[in-house]
Amino acid sequence: MFKKRSPYKASWCRQLGAVLWRSWITNQRDVIIFRIRLFQAIITGLIAGLIYLQIPYDQDGIQNISGVYFFLVTSTSFSSLQGVIFVFPIELPVFLREHKNGMYRTDVYYLAKTLAEIPIFLISPLLLVAISYWMIGLREEFVRFLVCYGFMSLVTNVAVSFGYIVSTIAPTITAATSLGPPLMLPLLIFGGFFLKNTTVPVYFVWLKYISWFMYGFEALIINQWKGYGPIDCGSTNATATPPLTAMKGSSGGEGALCIPNGDKVIEFLGFNADNIWLDLYCLIALMVGFRIISFLFLLRRAYKEQ
Repeated sequence: MFKKRSPYKASWCRQLGAVLWRSWITNQRDVIIFRIRLFQAIITGLIAGLIYLQIPYDQDGIQNISGVYFFLVTSTSFSSLQGVIFVFPIELPVFLREHKNGMYRTDVYYLAKTLAEIPIFLISPLLLVAISYWMIGLREEFVRFLVCYGFMSLVTNVAVSFGYIVSTIAPTITAATSLGPPLMLPLLIFGGFFLKNTTVPVYFVWLKYISWFMYGFEALIINQWKGYGPIDCGSTNATATPPLTAMKGSSGGEGALCIPNGDKVIEFLGFNADNIWLDLYCLIALMVGFRIISFLFLLRRAYKEQ
């Protein structure tokens, strides 16, 4: 029996090392893009911090804190998507030529490219959260800050993984630019801010389960509000008890809704306080799943060109 000879000139590990080093050097040389991404994270963090500066923990603050968390999830998702959707349309001709010449495998190229870009997508959410978190006046415990950063990093990398899908299916840069935002918008709508999770139509419920906006937003809300209380009810003369109902003000008329503590905030927003670990696992699953899908699209294009 004759052993089938590999078309590649080096072993898998040597291929990975060489391509990873080249991708890393390429990223290092592209200083302008690197600085723009960091500058974008800093500016976004400052904008969020200044708009929501030291939010008071009252009934109005509940809505404002929900808004700032969803703003952070949304802004980092769109910036991360835009940061990678051009990658494969630009590099595809070079990759296909070198792949045909037996220089490296498709999986080596994809793995090296994604590994080389991980540092920037860990640093940018760190800058964003470190600047905005303390300016806004979110929960002071350092552990909660770390949890917030951890989930923002996951949200960033899930959005990057989704961007890789768009990048591998788009034949041109123009097509990638046109496809990215429209494909992301339905997932944003079912993120739990514009539409409560408990009111999602049955025929669209599947979109909720692949929306990293929903998992990230829910986890951040749980991290912020679980165990917090009491919350000032302002001019109301009583506290709300489940189910949450409109309160009567001191004048005897119908007053504003009073949410007495953090656990009731989570309930009011339609989330489950016990879901934080589920959110973590789902974000990881989406990150891995999206990357596998994008790799399969890249592999298909490589085979079609052979």
